[in-house]
Amino acid sequence: AMGRTFVVTVIAVLAVCLGFVLETDAVCTIKSDYGCYIDTITPRTLPNQVTNANSWEECAQNCYNAGFKGTAGTENGEECWCSSNTDAVGTLASNQNDCDKPCPDDPSKTCGGDGRLNEFKFSCSGTLSFYTCNGNQCLKDPNGPYLNPTCNGECTNPPPPSPPSPPSPPSPPPKSKKLKGGSVLLLVFFLGMCLPYFLFGALYMRFAKNATGTDMIPNLAFWSVLPGLIVDGFTFTLSLIRGQSSSYNKL
Repeated sequence: AMGRTFVVTVIAVLAVCLGFVLETDAVCTIKSDYGCYIDTITPRTLPNQVTNANSWEECAQNCYNAGFKGTAGTENGEECWCSSNTDAVGTLASNQNDCDKPCPDDPSKTCGGDGRLNEFKFSCSGTLSFYTCNGNQCLKDPNGPYLNPTCNGECTNPPPPSPPSPPSPPSPPPKSKKLKGGSVLLLVFFLGMCLPYFLFGALYMRFAKNATGTDMIPNLAFWSVLPGLIVDGFTFTLSLIRGQSSSYNKL
């Protein structure tokens, strides 16, 4: 009975492990090694770049994950390039030693070189599961970027939100404009003296002298000649400055 229980337990454990493997990873094998090929750069010999890889098998998985099932290639030690071609693509390098970058996870193979591709044909089977980060948790997501259930250890808590900025100080009240002394004197002169002079003078001329029209202006004769007197005064002053005349009667 104990032996039967042990066998059942082992079978159950193996089934769980096998199910985990099939769920979390595809098994990719290299079918053909095409050798070292020239990457023409413009256009690329293998046109589709996917996530970098540290071995041919990892590059095959990345291409399979991206929907490619043809020829793949590694370049410059870690770059992974894919195509839908079923045979080697491009021109074989005349010097196969140009592919001189060892694969980080499999130094027995080279992962291309500078402008050189190690091309190979691959085949994958199994079902891939994808994962994405949600905060510090790695969760299943059919559109996630990670094949590893740990999300390559890149899940971290999001940074705390930045504190709110302090409110801006209130703007100072607008300054009231105060009249200067000269403005006050002008207002007093015109409003306190000139305006009453003409107003009351006109009323006096109208009702006391029965004047009408322009005759209502008090001292009309004076105001009529005032502009000419002002001009004469300026002319006399300029004449004195220029040394042309010293007598006002000559104007």
